[in-house]
Amino acid sequence: MPHLFRAAGLLVILIAGGEGLAGLFAGGPAGLAKQVPALTADKQDVVFWVFLSFLLALLLLSGVLFWACTAARQAVRPSRWLPAALAFQLLLGAFYTDLLFVVACEAGYLLAGRGPVWMYGQALFFLVFVLFTGAATSTRAVLELVQIFGWQMFAYAAGNLAGRELQARRSLAFAHAELQATQQVLTDSTRINERLHIARELHDTIGHHLAALSLKLQLAAHHVAGEAAKPVEDARMIARLLLSDVRATVSTMREESAVDLPRALETLCAGIERPAVHFRCESPIAIRDAGQAQTLLRCAQEAITNAMRHAAASTMELRFRSDEKGMELEMKDDGKGAKRVEPGNGLRGMRERLEAAGGSLSIESAPGKGMRLLASIPRRGDEE
Repeated sequence: MPHLFRAAGLLVILIAGGEGLAGLFAGGPAGLAKQVPALTADKQDVVFWVFLSFLLALLLLSGVLFWACTAARQAVRPSRWLPAALAFQLLLGAFYTDLLFVVACEAGYLLAGRGPVWMYGQALFFLVFVLFTGAATSTRAVLELVQIFGWQMFAYAAGNLAGRELQARRSLAFAHAELQATQQVLTDSTRINERLHIARELHDTIGHHLAALSLKLQLAAHHVAGEAAKPVEDARMIARLLLSDVRATVSTMREESAVDLPRALETLCAGIERPAVHFRCESPIAIRDAGQAQTLLRCAQEAITNAMRHAAASTMELRFRSDEKGMELEMKDDGKGAKRVEPGNGLRGMRERLEAAGGSLSIESAPGKGMRLLASIPRRGDEE
């Protein structure tokens, strides 16, 4: 959809400008002289080609600005020069009236909530332009001007719809990535719970019965003699081997019960188009506490949401570190930042989750330098 929108805009610019240039070129220097009676015959050719080149340059500039502005919208991060670029394109509409349709459509695509304010300004510009040029000389001319403004409003609505579709598509992609990452963590959590349940059952039932059987056989070995002694001793050795195997199996099941948080974080980052999220995992240690893994995943989701909706970041870095002492998740974006961070529900929720898990959250930010969040959780005693 965005590519189709941008291609259609360039096509409209080409058609609108091409029509005007074709009419001017068809009339030639003589046609220009009729519009400018003061132009002398010896200067007609020079002025004609200069004026034609000037209009062609304006047309190319309009196309370049349109492409650059829509590219900035696709990159999510708003640029300060966007309103100035739109205003300049609006001025170009004085030479190519049809370009006002493109500007209106572009405003709806780029400015979102500020679009209506822009359209009021464009309507005022259009009114001043009409009064200055004296275009409203008859009732029919006035009706045509009203029709032109109506088409501008329609173009604005179309651009606004395209912008909303782009935002909805990105939101859907982010939601899908969140669901995938959450599903991976929940799957690992379910697997861990099942393995721990089986390990406990093996240890508490079969393990205890085998231990009791081994003790009984050891006691029986002291009360038998002759040919019966060897089978009893063999049975006691088999029971001990079985008990050893059960204990080894239980230990293995406990050791292999870990949540693959780095894989979930990588899935989350890969599913986001803008901002571009780069994930790096350093020295991963197995995470056996599913609750801690879910806490860090929720922190990553909230940080990415803030970077998308509030920080207007174009890139973001996630770095995960874990060792025997604890885990850290560093989240850093290149958004607009703030001199003073006022925590909203999202940041407060992150801090509460981390503190409930015995961890902490540090926040660093500065205007124009983005935001850095560091979430840390210590290892629990049963995991050391």
